[in-house]
Amino acid sequence: MIGAVDITGPARTFHPTTLALVGAAAKLAEKHLETRIAVRDERLLVRNLPHLVGLRDEPGALLSPRGRVLAAQPDGWLAERVDLGLDPADGMRVALGARGEGVLEQLAEGYLLRLHRPGARRRPSLALRFLGAERPVARLDGRAIRLSSRHAELLMLLALHPEGLTADRLATALYGDAGKSVTVRAEMHRLRVQLDAGIVRTQPYRLQAAVDADFLALREALRLGRARRAADLHRGELLPASEAPAVREERDALAVALRSLVLRSGDAEALWSYARTEEGRTDEEVRERLAVLLPGGDPRRTLAGLGLDPR
Repeated sequence: MIGAVDITGPARTFHPTTLALVGAAAKLAEKHLETRIAVRDERLLVRNLPHLVGLRDEPGALLSPRGRVLAAQPDGWLAERVDLGLDPADGMRVALGARGEGVLEQLAEGYLLRLHRPGARRRPSLALRFLGAERPVARLDGRAIRLSSRHAELLMLLALHPEGLTADRLATALYGDAGKSVTVRAEMHRLRVQLDAGIVRTQPYRLQAAVDADFLALREALRLGRARRAADLHRGELLPASEAPAVREERDALAVALRSLVLRSGDAEALWSYARTEEGRTDEEVRERLAVLLPGGDPRRTLAGLGLDPR
C-alpha cells in the first residue's frame, strides 16, 4: 500500500492541496502496477521463449494470460493484444482478422499461439525438469514418464538442438569418439516407443513437440543477464548422475555462467538464492559479497559473514 488520504468528511473540508495529493497518489499507484505487470511479463517471456523458438519458421506468438503479445515471429505480424474470448482453453481457436485463425496451446503461464492451418494437428507438450534431477521424469501432455539416464540425455540434447541431430553426432555427444551410431539408433527406437509415435522425428532426430525445459529457461535467463531469474531457476546441476561428455560440458557451462552472472550483478537476492544451492554453500567469494551487499540488520548478513549454512 502506498498511502491513504481521508476524504470521508464533508465536501467543504477539501483543499486543493488534498486533491493534488490524491491525484499524485493515484498516478504513483498506476505506475507501480505497470512496473509489476512488466516484470511479470518479462519473467513469463524468459520462461516460455523456447516454445516460440520450437515453432521454427511457423508464425506464432507468446501471449500473457490476458492476451498481451509478449513476443511474436515474425516480428510485428500481430497486434499488441489478442482477444482470447471469455473462456480460453487448451487448443481453442481465436480469430485473427484477415490472418485467419490462431490455435492456443496452454502453457504453465499464458499461451503459445500459432497460426491455424487446416488439417494441422496440435503439437504435443513435452516438459523436462532435469536440473538437480537424480531420477529424471518427462511429462508428455501432463502424463509423467519415468526416463532412463540415457533417454534423459537424448532428450536433453534434442531440446538443445531443435534443428535436429544425426545418429553420428548423438553418438559422439553421448559416448565420445568411441560412440557408435547403431547404439544410438537402438536407444532412439526404444525412446520413440516410450514417448508415442511422432514425438521424435527422424532424419535427423528432432523433437516434434512444444518443449518446456528448465535448463532451456535457465540458459535464456543467463543469455539475457537476468541474475535473479537465473538463480531462482537453478535447482541443482543438470542431470547430475550423467557422465556423457556433452552433458558434462553443458552442465559445467551453466554452472560457470550462473556463478559469474550473480557475482557480477550485485543483486543481493540473486546471490542469496545462489548461496542456498549445493555449489553456493561452499563458495567463499559469494559469502563475502553477500556480507557487503545485504543491509545492516538483515540476519542473512550474519550467516554469510560467519560462513554458516544459509539454509
